[in-house]
Amino acid sequence: MESQTNKYEKENISDIEIYNNEVDTILNDPPVWLVRVGSYMIYGLVVIIIIIAAIIKYPDTIMSEIMINTTDTINIKIPYNNTTKQISLNTDVNVELNNYPANDFGVLSAKIKHFEYYANTQEYLLTILLPKDFKSNTGKTIKYIENNKGKATIILNNKSLLQRIFEILRK
Repeated sequence: MESQTNKYEKENISDIEIYNNEVDTILNDPPVWLVRVGSYMIYGLVVIIIIIAAIIKYPDTIMSEIMINTTDTINIKIPYNNTTKQISLNTDVNVELNNYPANDFGVLSAKIKHFEYYANTQEYLLTILLPKDFKSNTGKTIKYIENNKGKATIILNNKSLLQRIFEILRK
């Protein structure tokens, strides 16, 4: 027996050929339906991603801390940068007050009434017009409290992700 084992050990391994017709068929010729379904799934996934990118809006915003001293306007100072160049009259501003959580009471939908740029300090001074009777976007009335603090979110533009991608590609 040992002589047979030694005989096999001495044979050159490269001379051994393993061949199975069934395995070769599976590896070389994938089923046509599998390739077709896989291609359709990949195309469908790409189309779904493009549709989602076209639907989802992602606004450019500027946030600032505020203090309400009057019932009709707020003054905010914000530093100058490239995004603040987009500020214009009647730009939407969402005002959230610390004493009235946005989840429960909503936000005050305000507009920019006046803005002015000061070159010496590199700042904008914005005057924001608050809604009458302090009605929030959910219809609830918020009670005016002097020196009430909160935050203002200035919504500069509301573009979809797909629009942003095309803008980058155009540049």
